[in-house]
Amino acid sequence: MKWDIKELDSIVQFINLELSKGRAMTDIEKEEFDVNSRVIHKRLERQKYKRINNQYILKEDYVGQTVRHDVSQHNLIIEKPKKKKEMTLADVVSVTDNKTKLVSLLDNYDKIMDLISKRESNSGSHNDGLVISLPNEEGKKDFRVTVRVNKKVMDRFNSFAENNKMFTKKELISQALLEFIEKYENN
Repeated sequence: MKWDIKELDSIVQFINLELSKGRAMTDIEKEEFDVNSRVIHKRLERQKYKRINNQYILKEDYVGQTVRHDVSQHNLIIEKPKKKKEMTLADVVSVTDNKTKLVSLLDNYDKIMDLISKRESNSGSHNDGLVISLPNEEGKKDFRVTVRVNKKVMDRFNSFAENNKMFTKKELISQALLEFIEKYENN
């Protein structure tokens, strides 16, 4: 098929029919028009066509309107916009399970906000009483050191770190050492 601006309507109808059959636009461009991909698409866009629901439509035909694709007849049906109604929870969330979750969140809004405010007011991270409150480090943040540790103690530490993945091992070791120093420094 040759690109001819005089035959634009029939070209668009042909392309829309092929697209409705499931062919890719790049495939149509290469096999039917013998051009590189996106060439025909760009030409159609310059002619004020827009691709909506895998069909090309004149921009003037769809401005302010919704387009519905009727699969059985390969036609586009243009509908006038409906009057806006107030959105309800059912409009926002259509699946029953998601509705239940959303309603549960709304029911627990105050509790959730209390948890967030407590979390923000706490300067360090915490988990069930575990608080990581380390001094700010200037310059290089990491310091590597090799230490020999009792195997059973290290196994318990690794298990503890595995159960508290919200903290890094660096944070846990640093906090443990800091608490040990603060506890026994003046003795």
